[in-house]
Amino acid sequence: MTQPRSRSARAASLIAALLLAFGAGAGTAQTSTTGAISLVATDAAGVPLTEVLITLADQRSGVERSAVSDDRGGFHFALLTPGPYTLSVELLGFAPTRVTDIPVRAGVDVSVEIGLDAVAAASPEPVTRRFAATALDAGSAGRAQRLQRRGIIPTPRQELRDLARLSSWTGASQGFEGLPPAAGALLIDGTPFRAARLAGMSEGAATPSGFAVQGFATADAMPVPFGLDVAEGAGGLLSARTLAPARGTSMRIEGRWSGDVLPLSDVEGGDVPDYNEIHGAFTMQGSAPARGVAYAAGVAVRRGERPFSAAWPVGTAAGPLLAEAAAKGADVAAYPAAAGLADRALGGFGAAELRMGERHVLAGSVHFASLPRVDVIEPRSGLLASSEGTDLVGSLALRSAFGGMHNELRAAFTTSARESSGLEPLPATYFVSDGLALGTLEGAARASETDFRLADALLMRGGGFTFMVGADALFSFHEVRRGPRDEVFFGGLPQLQAQTGVLGRIEAGPAVADWSQPTLALFGEARTMPAPGLSVRIGVRAERQSLPNDEVRADTTWARYSTVSNASADGGGWRIGPRLGLNWDLEQQHRWIIDLDAGVYHDRYDPLLLAAWQLDDGSALNRRFHGTLAWPSGGATTGWTGRRLLLLSPAFEPVRTGRVSGGVTYHLAEGTALQASAAFRRTDNLPRRTDLGVMPESFVRDQYGRSVYGTLAQQGALLAAEPGSGRRLGEYDQIALISSAASADYWGVTVGLERDVASGLSFTARYTFSRATDDWFGARAGGWGALAPPGLADPDWTDATADFDVPHRLAAGLTLDVPRARLGALFRLESGLPFTPGFRYGVDANGDGDAGNDPAFIDPDLPGMAEVMAAWPCLAESRGRFAARNSCRADAVLALDLAADVRLFQLGRVSSSVLLEVLGLLDPGHTVPDAALYLVDPDRETVSGTNDVVTVPLLVNPTFGTELARREPGRRLRVGVSLTW
Repeated sequence: MTQPRSRSARAASLIAALLLAFGAGAGTAQTSTTGAISLVATDAAGVPLTEVLITLADQRSGVERSAVSDDRGGFHFALLTPGPYTLSVELLGFAPTRVTDIPVRAGVDVSVEIGLDAVAAASPEPVTRRFAATALDAGSAGRAQRLQRRGIIPTPRQELRDLARLSSWTGASQGFEGLPPAAGALLIDGTPFRAARLAGMSEGAATPSGFAVQGFATADAMPVPFGLDVAEGAGGLLSARTLAPARGTSMRIEGRWSGDVLPLSDVEGGDVPDYNEIHGAFTMQGSAPARGVAYAAGVAVRRGERPFSAAWPVGTAAGPLLAEAAAKGADVAAYPAAAGLADRALGGFGAAELRMGERHVLAGSVHFASLPRVDVIEPRSGLLASSEGTDLVGSLALRSAFGGMHNELRAAFTTSARESSGLEPLPATYFVSDGLALGTLEGAARASETDFRLADALLMRGGGFTFMVGADALFSFHEVRRGPRDEVFFGGLPQLQAQTGVLGRIEAGPAVADWSQPTLALFGEARTMPAPGLSVRIGVRAERQSLPNDEVRADTTWARYSTVSNASADGGGWRIGPRLGLNWDLEQQHRWIIDLDAGVYHDRYDPLLLAAWQLDDGSALNRRFHGTLAWPSGGATTGWTGRRLLLLSPAFEPVRTGRVSGGVTYHLAEGTALQASAAFRRTDNLPRRTDLGVMPESFVRDQYGRSVYGTLAQQGALLAAEPGSGRRLGEYDQIALISSAASADYWGVTVGLERDVASGLSFTARYTFSRATDDWFGARAGGWGALAPPGLADPDWTDATADFDVPHRLAAGLTLDVPRARLGALFRLESGLPFTPGFRYGVDANGDGDAGNDPAFIDPDLPGMAEVMAAWPCLAESRGRFAARNSCRADAVLALDLAADVRLFQLGRVSSSVLLEVLGLLDPGHTVPDAALYLVDPDRETVSGTNDVVTVPLLVNPTFGTELARREPGRRLRVGVSLTW
């Protein structure tokens, strides 16, 4: 790439850029899945040259396109598949010139100026230059972070989601900017994909997908989609592009194996099982440039067992409980020992591109993943869960050029299914005094979603503008099957011995929710360049979704009490999402680049919420029983039963996000870029749960002024409301009203430094400082599944730090080339997740029927509180009142992985190498803290005194905030070998 050589040359260059911006070939022509290149060919003085022969070549496949420059010396190549390209220009009397490594990225128009040198020779020597402005390839500041570059950054599971560990905006769980992971999505070759989710599992408990990392060439973390033609993603996207074809034919086979856990590991529970894990992958790439064909395909397998720490810590409390449970016939052998949990997957991909003349390109890809069995220990509770599933994403795009117009027609098919099955015939059982649990989270359950998409985008140029108009149609088919679910609570060992406990069970009602849901969207966008290097785009996307009102059975009993039907919700009409974007290449040197973006983004309705709307239609029952239980063989067949009903507010709407971001990218040197950005996000219409079945007002208080709605009954360390007490309507237990009334705010500042070179030291380092707040109680449980505690003294108690607030997040990866080897490392540091001081799960301190939503009152005068407050200063902030929501925080997370790729030999095109990786060298993940500040004293009884005051006997928990459970595998060494030919 040439640089201006004089003041007059610089002026001529500006004139040429203006001609390019406002002439007949002005504007850009790309969608969110394609890029573009705008070219100006000039002489040594910067004067545009006409009738220049231009050849554009895809450096991966070798496929070429040729054109002749217009009367202003320019030409525009549109709808290009992202990747590196080479531009060659030829004109009689000038030296042929080639510019290589031009980075084409989705949604970006790269401006290239090529200066030709005049020569007198008949056959001048060609001139080759490298496009040196790596700032263009660093990702748009504030809008996207490039994740996969050259290097050998370790990927523990060899899955696509592992790449998100290089982002400072998210992590492997894919939760963006204070929102839960379920709010995010994958974007594979422009096709949105969300894995099916099973009800009952907390965020991150199940593997989102098993797409193999070998099938992808690049990936970006995007807090919101920047293209109007992308259908969804108000919660953030992990955008990936399929592995691109390569020139000629190449193949690669690789395998990895992990054995025993390293001695430094923290895995606890006696004999640690082998980390016997095997990864294998085969990929091939090829092309036939003469026929315009390019392809890539591959398959990957993973099989093995991962060791996890014992589900129950070995100690005096756990031992007698396990012995008693075993004596009663429960199979509890897996709980006191480290476990090897199955983790098997099969994935594959295929991609092809066919150029049909100069006007049409047909491109398609498919990715599939089969997860025959994924066993997990549910992080929230320690219960066992098992799931299996399949995922598939397929897309086909036809890109056409018709004179000054371009068109992209896309069709896509996605499907995802998850199914759970009980690991053992034990109901979910909680021992409240010790915070321990065993059994199966849920019986047989299933969730599936199949989507068909059809979208078309038409691009037209003229008058200094590029216009894009299009439509997007989505047809979704859902099925959710709810399995049997029992919850049994014992206060402690004495209650287990006496078989005295509390049972909660879902009975009757429909077992399956099955519905279809259409979505239609229209979008339009205009782009222009009002000044040299300045690109402005403004657009709008209008969407309309419908709710499956016809699939919900009307509850006639409820109709006698209310005029609001449980089977009808408006859902709103058309939703408008305006967008504005600005990209400014200062001085047109690709050195200083400014990005500004603002927009409103609408998401889809949560399928699990719509399923619960259909399943909890008033015919399903909650059975609650206090007394003698036949555990573990079965529960009680008597007790109090009440209807389950879920209502959507009349104006219920899907989640909406408004986001503004701005950033600066500075190209320091060859391959090195510095970035700084800031973003603000406001997310509305988050689903909030209100239980209309609870009495609207309580005149009973506990000793700290907490409203108590039901009649409290104590069984040792267990405290629960008497079945049926505190209910507004005797026939109903839960009347859940879900309104789109909650909101969340986020702001963050990010700095990053990247160096990407062909050899030597390459690295990426990003740090984000942020704060996330919301009034969305229970986001970790999906938001709508958790009930905020009613009757607190502070009505704004829920408006506080978000459940997924991570103030500090640093992600750094590097690759170093040394003789015959490449070294790699990945380091992550992030704040621990916040939590609210409260009680053990199973203690219903306010008797509202929810056994896990009550905060603790910080009483500094209780014995032992002074010591706990000294260790946890966060408690002092709430001295003399109820603990602020999410006022405490778990320990920070430190993760470090190392890798070395050592070349064994290279004979022509055949090469082989050995890969050594040390994974999880530091603390590999979040722990589950003990959030119970108080325990119910089993040696004293709850007393109902005068003046409607209930006194609950409390003990300060000396282990508050300590590690309750660890759900990560130990440190391990992985060895691999690869062969490429």
